[in-house]
Amino acid sequence: MASLTGQTISSTYEALLKFANNVGVDSTIKNITDGDGTATPLFVTTSSIAVSGSFTVSGSTILSGSTTILGSLIATSSLATTSSYSVSSSLAVSSSYSVSSSYAVSSSFTVSASYATNALTLNSTASGLFAITGSNTFTGSQVISGSLRMSQSSSFTLPTSQPSSPVAGTAFFSGSRLYIYSGSAFVSATFS
Repeated sequence: MASLTGQTISSTYEALLKFANNVGVDSTIKNITDGDGTATPLFVTTSSIAVSGSFTVSGSTILSGSTTILGSLIATSSLATTSSYSVSSSLAVSSSYSVSSSYAVSSSFTVSASYATNALTLNSTASGLFAITGSNTFTGSQVISGSLRMSQSSSFTLPTSQPSSPVAGTAFFSGSRLYIYSGSAFVSATFS
């Protein structure tokens, strides 16, 4: 980086950053410009920073407070969060995605690799989509209040022994028979 040592103000002011109104930082959000007044996408107050354009981080990022994303969030590598996660638009991840707490999305959710979570909530209407093309691990209970549709090539595996703490609808295979918990006992399913 070039030094300002030995340089005059008249020959270097264009390369310096300043506030657009030439007033110091305070609680009012102000745009950062160069010495000629050309606007940058950076806005600053004494307690916040805003970016109006693209924002790229090439290293590790730690966010200790709430983070609001009003548009799409695209991660081309791993995306992990240790607290609750909420997205008001779509979320696309091309690598692994891990959440150690709850996750809520009001639009589409797509993961092309592995996905691990304790809780997933889809707040969308019928147009909402939850799509995963890789291997997935759900470590908590999964509740589906609507319909679950699987393509002909899809499959899922049930336990081969009786679960210890069943709830109504819990199922398992024993030998060649399917058993479903009625709420009080496991009963053998009959297929016609």
